[in-house]
Amino acid sequence: MPSVNHTVTYGVRIPVENLFVDHDVQREPDKARAKKMADAFDENKLGSIIVSDRGNGTFHIIDGQHRWLAAREAQHLYLHADVHTGLARAQEADTFLAKNRDSKKPSAFDEHKNGVAAGHSPYVEVEAVLKKHHLTAGSSSANQFGAITKAHALVKQFGADALDRALTVAENAWGRSRFTWEGVIIHGLGLIIGRHPELIDDKRMAQRLASTSTAEGMKGRITTAATGGGTRHDGTGGRAKAAYWVMVGIWDTGLPKNSAKRIRKADESW
Repeated sequence: MPSVNHTVTYGVRIPVENLFVDHDVQREPDKARAKKMADAFDENKLGSIIVSDRGNGTFHIIDGQHRWLAAREAQHLYLHADVHTGLARAQEADTFLAKNRDSKKPSAFDEHKNGVAAGHSPYVEVEAVLKKHHLTAGSSSANQFGAITKAHALVKQFGADALDRALTVAENAWGRSRFTWEGVIIHGLGLIIGRHPELIDDKRMAQRLASTSTAEGMKGRITTAATGGGTRHDGTGGRAKAAYWVMVGIWDTGLPKNSAKRIRKADESW
């Protein structure tokens, strides 16, 4: 909620040089879009950007960074802005989220960054788990986790422990690579762990995965299961269900048929 000292002043003329973007919470700019806007720059079509007064004559851009970049490129000296004064950083993030839910939807990574800054769940919990595993949200690599929406979904459904355990099992099985953190793999692991938290032994699951396939091969195995070997289209729900049942098959393999540790499909609901 805005503080009692929060005020908004509309249509303030601000020097372009006094504006800046806090990239800890703002989306990365589309430079081609900014260049196109600069080439056809028209002050009368800009409207007002939204900024937060950070003090000392500087203003963080909450909404309007492409217009600001275009103005800089076109060597325009001023922009009009609706100036929010008295916002904490978390409230700036809330304002960004509210504004962009009503216009162009922010990317999953931008939503995550701002959710963390605003202190919202499940973003804060997901961020804490990623940091524990020395990962950051971003395009998939050995040290970046790309399946951020699946992480949010797992934490919402089962809590942070399911995501934490899924990442641990995957890394113990295959080490650190971009394939280790594939969304369908982590989602499948999170689902089996979340649905059977006491039954699944993480060490055994990691060993079973490592002996079954590489991480890249596991992604292909799940995709094949979701598409029926390429005979049908998959969807988010179909991939999740396929990932879960692939993980169940891997877990059950090697267990006696009458073992209490087996996950029986007849006892499952989806």
